[in-house]
Amino acid sequence: MILFYFFALFLNAKEVKVLELTERQIHPLNLALGKTTLLRFDEKPQRLIIGNKNYFNVESNDLDIALQPLQKVETNLFVYTSKQTYSFNIRVCDNCNNDDFVKIVPKAISQSNIVSVEPSRFKEKNLSLSCRFKEFEIRMQKIKIKERTILFDFLVDAKKPVNLSDIKIQIRSSGKFLSDYQFAFAEKTKTLSLGRIHFSENPKKELAIVFSYGKQRHILKIERSYLL
Repeated sequence: MILFYFFALFLNAKEVKVLELTERQIHPLNLALGKTTLLRFDEKPQRLIIGNKNYFNVESNDLDIALQPLQKVETNLFVYTSKQTYSFNIRVCDNCNNDDFVKIVPKAISQSNIVSVEPSRFKEKNLSLSCRFKEFEIRMQKIKIKERTILFDFLVDAKKPVNLSDIKIQIRSSGKFLSDYQFAFAEKTKTLSLGRIHFSENPKKELAIVFSYGKQRHILKIERSYLL
């Protein structure tokens, strides 16, 4: 039955809503009885938790999660991906202005924002780590630490212009991928760009930064001594 709603959704959908969300945001979603709301993520959800789950039909398919309410309730929804956790407040209503098709992407920190979190009291350590892709080289420059915040600064030095959004970053610690971080790029020239990874707290454990570009993948290990 819910597959029919997937099809009907695209025939009758309103304008697609695009949400850029961080883990600190809890976004409201309006659902209507008799209709299905489709949530599309930029990567495949790994897990979801919904309150009052007996009151919803839920189906996932690759990047999509479809929600069909069965009763008029209010509850919450948490969706976990490898990048971050998304949080929503769900309100089910009769004949309301409901959300039909919502595209959800992680909100990157703008260059102005990631610079603003850097007061002079940060403790800095130089990093001499690098990894070379066919198209460019990534050179770690500094790690900056203050209380519950940690910053990694690096350079992307390319042979020719590359699409920075195709560079994927993951952080691994104690064998698990972390989600509580953000990253951003700022171009200096057509072939040289600055990058920054921002943690809202200091993990204080050995970290591995995983850089991916297409099928290429490199891992840079950050020893625990740098994080203390």
